[in-house]
Amino acid sequence: MSMIARFVQIAPDLLTRLIIDPSLAPGLFQIDEAADGGPAGEIGLDAEHVAQDRAIRPQQNRPLGSHPACSIQPAMGAALSLEKAWHGVHYLLCGEPDAGRTILSQAILGGTEFGDDLGYGPARYFAQAKVSLTAREMAQAELETGMKARFDPVQMARAGIYPRLWTPTDAAWLMEEFRRLKNFYVEAGAGQFALVTCIV
Repeated sequence: MSMIARFVQIAPDLLTRLIIDPSLAPGLFQIDEAADGGPAGEIGLDAEHVAQDRAIRPQQNRPLGSHPACSIQPAMGAALSLEKAWHGVHYLLCGEPDAGRTILSQAILGGTEFGDDLGYGPARYFAQAKVSLTAREMAQAELETGMKARFDPVQMARAGIYPRLWTPTDAAWLMEEFRRLKNFYVEAGAGQFALVTCIV
């Protein structure tokens, strides 16, 4: 079974609600699937919640689905899936298989856990200030040079970097996925969004 990393931009007000009621977290990623052409998510919020969500913030960036049940949509921005590239990109950012203490080592595998297991652990969130800080770190001019130098298929396989089978041609794929993630963070920072992520 594949392990897929997903990210969603959300308004800080919605993040506060998710921390109070983590049961809403799975709905974020069901909406994300709808945006990628999959089935629309059923959030299951009542009319009072719908009214509150519509008052939170006007929708920004790419909309996440249009299903009437997606009642948290107005407080959300864009969604991103790194598919199977997530662990490889993480490794190129920091040279380690797990999250560490540096900002870049936290960008994919870090964040604060909340709620139930969604497949490979709970969802995790990054507050708006952390998103902006990470965006600045990712935008460093010299970062890509170090990432390209770190790409080593043999060493990555030994370190257990998912999906474990690496070839020299994968370097270009991982760098392209990194640029998508960087742009996602930069846009989230500019829009004053928090982020929620999970691996499913």
